[in-house]
Amino acid sequence: MPRAAPVVQPDTNSMLYIHPSEGPNSISIIPKLTGPNYLAWSRSMKRELGAKNKLPFIDGSMEIPDSD
Repeated sequence: MPRAAPVVQPDTNSMLYIHPSEGPNSISIIPKLTGPNYLAWSRSMKRELGAKNKLPFIDGSMEIPDSD
């Protein structure tokens, strides 16, 4: 009788984990970016990315893997 493959649970704490409900339109930043409102927009964007554990992609804290 063939053996079933083990079920692998995704690491939901990983920066690389993407929840099924996440997509390109899942972040709703208000206000929209214009020149004069950069600071407010930046705070909103960082808050949203932090909530989704994606902030390390833009703040430089993610280690870049070797190209080997």
